[in-house]
Amino acid sequence: MAAWEEVNKVFDAVSTEKFEPLIKGYTFRTIQVPLEIREAAAMVAKHDNVHTARDSEILDVLAFRLDEIINQNFNGKVFAKLSDLSPKDVPGDSVKDLWPIVEARLREMREASESKSKEDDEKNKTVAISNKDMLSLAHGSSNRTLQCLIYSKAQGLGCGSGRDIIEMLCRSHRCMVDELKERKGYPHNPTKVSIVLREWLNVDPAFELRGFVNKGELRGLSQMATMNIGEVHYPQVIAYRDELKQAAVEFYNKKLKNALEPIAKICEPLGRFVIDFYYHVPTDKWYVIEINPWMTSAQGHLFKPYPAAWAAWDRKGSTGCEIRLHPFTSASVLTDPGTPSQKLISKILQAG
Repeated sequence: MAAWEEVNKVFDAVSTEKFEPLIKGYTFRTIQVPLEIREAAAMVAKHDNVHTARDSEILDVLAFRLDEIINQNFNGKVFAKLSDLSPKDVPGDSVKDLWPIVEARLREMREASESKSKEDDEKNKTVAISNKDMLSLAHGSSNRTLQCLIYSKAQGLGCGSGRDIIEMLCRSHRCMVDELKERKGYPHNPTKVSIVLREWLNVDPAFELRGFVNKGELRGLSQMATMNIGEVHYPQVIAYRDELKQAAVEFYNKKLKNALEPIAKICEPLGRFVIDFYYHVPTDKWYVIEINPWMTSAQGHLFKPYPAAWAAWDRKGSTGCEIRLHPFTSASVLTDPGTPSQKLISKILQAG
């Protein structure tokens, strides 16, 4: 079996197409839009800036098709990815584009810090954290502006039209050049490529957690690197770490464990996979963002060295779930020229 065939097998086991029907109501509504060969070719040509008038016509028709699907199935906005990959390398790298969202988020935090009273309907929430509490705690942090930058870049992934989707995907080097072609065995792989449309929610990246499932049990939870920016401290998450861990384990055990048994049975090694969770503070609701193979999830979390963590979970008598969070923001995030968007980070921090 060729390397690309092995990769396809691994990813197909945990694809959105496989897991979304199993846990409807606990993940984001999803529609797959298969691409015709000529549509995929036109998108590649657009990315490479060699598209013809005919390519543009093909993409106009595709945009219209996507518009119809959005209007009939979603509330005006979607998150779109190309098969397994999201275009997270695209959203804003200019202060002009991002500053209005950053500024609005900072204003929310300042207002929350001035009025931290909980609403009556928030008193019995699973994690017992109100939206005002969450924003107020973030405001008290020295890296609140950095949090706002990450939040703002995440908002930039929302698309309101077919044309927005095509522009976003065709601008993504991640989707159109490097990883997708490698994973799909380009040019020899006959596997079809789809545009995946998912229900949009204003996600706060602070509450995204990567979960590690081994032999049917949720064994680890970790803060995630979001928008390729890692090692950021979220005091509002640390303040509720125990409640978040307990609620995540309960969510997995009660809502996901049995439902995801078909996934566990086809993963390799059997029973190992990774769930990206999201806790939505305003509605006190947990979501599954996506499921990934264990072998491709070695980065962007705090369980290092990665193979050793799984080996520990395999040991007889090993039980329970551990949560790991960054206790502080790494200086390298703010100063290392190699950090993604480092120049933008510096400008935003100065503006904030």
